[in-house]
Amino acid sequence: MKKVLAIWILVFLTTFILNAQENHSPTLTGNVQISITQGTISCDFVLADMPKIAGKYAVRINSGMNIRHFKDLSTNTLLDFEINKNDTLSSGGARESLAYYFPIDLNQNKLLKSQIGFRYTGMYPVADSLSGYTVQDWRGNVAFNGYSIRTDGTQSSWYPVLVDMETKKSYEEVKFDITVSCEDCSTLYVNGLPPVKARSATFKSNIPRQLTIFCGNYEFANVDGTLLLNPDMDGKQQEKFIKIINSYKQYLEKKLFIPYKGNVTFIQTTPTASKDHAFLFVTYPSILNVGVGKYGLASTFDHKHGDNSKAFIAHELGHYYFGTVLPSNTVFAPIINEGFTEFLSFKIKKSLISDSLYQTDIKAKANSLRSFKTNPLSKIKSEADMKGREFYVRIYVPVLLCAIEKEIGEKAMWNWLRTMLLEKTELTDYAFLERTFCKSLSKDKNASQIADKFFKSEDSVKYIMETILKNP
Repeated sequence: MKKVLAIWILVFLTTFILNAQENHSPTLTGNVQISITQGTISCDFVLADMPKIAGKYAVRINSGMNIRHFKDLSTNTLLDFEINKNDTLSSGGARESLAYYFPIDLNQNKLLKSQIGFRYTGMYPVADSLSGYTVQDWRGNVAFNGYSIRTDGTQSSWYPVLVDMETKKSYEEVKFDITVSCEDCSTLYVNGLPPVKARSATFKSNIPRQLTIFCGNYEFANVDGTLLLNPDMDGKQQEKFIKIINSYKQYLEKKLFIPYKGNVTFIQTTPTASKDHAFLFVTYPSILNVGVGKYGLASTFDHKHGDNSKAFIAHELGHYYFGTVLPSNTVFAPIINEGFTEFLSFKIKKSLISDSLYQTDIKAKANSLRSFKTNPLSKIKSEADMKGREFYVRIYVPVLLCAIEKEIGEKAMWNWLRTMLLEKTELTDYAFLERTFCKSLSKDKNASQIADKFFKSEDSVKYIMETILKNP
């Protein structure tokens, strides 16, 4: 009885700490007009309640948007603007967004206004995986597939996303009061709120959210509070699917003593690229599965692909902790967001999906490191230092974490993860990683020696393989 009471006290205190750590978020108001047949989106927004940013800032907006104007609403005057070409999301990869700022003099000094009006329009290709598809589809795509529009928040920046350029903190989570109109849609959805059967609806939230939207012509189901948008499953499969999801959430709650707040919304949609192009991503509480056929959510029940599909979903559920509870910045953001989340999916795979699949996968991933020449965590100063970002964060880091768990024990490993999630920090960098690791270990474990071996050594790959392959 005392043990149960202690656990619930810990859960309560954890919730209190997490709520106290919530950061100030801007407020977004205004109107959005969409046409899913024409591939157009027009926005008339006001961004207000700005956080205090002492130094350099930028406002990211999707690079496919044509700017009509930015306006200082305190004086009702139009603003001159420049583009920060050093912003990472603006200068690399798919160039999803441009980073705007408003100079106040010829020396390019900048001042963030208290209320800014934004008006812009974008037009995008309308393509689906069955005909006339595009070469690529990805998370940050403003994706029109013929029957819907799909966007995320952080990467697509279809709405104004404020960024502190000094700390690299982005304010994609906003309070909002927006009206969405789409004459050729039957259902409208904005992240974290119930979908609406209408062509126009107002969505309001005092809880800061990323503004992921999924609007189009589709049906939806509510199964015990969990929403399934555009489901590719029948009623019985939906019930089984939700039981699986709840078991994964309960497992993580029990291990981390941090409640999984709220219900998840699953969105099933098709890619704008070929039908063999598939991926998942999360903007809590929405998990989006972009795939068709064997890549749809219904593949969870496929005898051949089902266990792997479950593991992918477990990964996305893990992003609630490493992504939402602990938002990451610096070059270590993908290491923490993807590497630690993949480790959580390994734990779910081993305990709840298939231990034999886990054993096979962990051995295969460890063996794949044999020829991988990279830098240890302590020497990662840029993505180039990883010698292959995707392999580093999705293979090297989670297998490294499995090796560390073998070294320190499962209980100590969960304690480290919990310490990371509860630690108040401005930067989630290497120092944060090592600090929380040493802080979480008991005195009988040589934290610095273990950190030297796995975090700092040039032979970290050798130590990982020795630890994992000896006794996975």
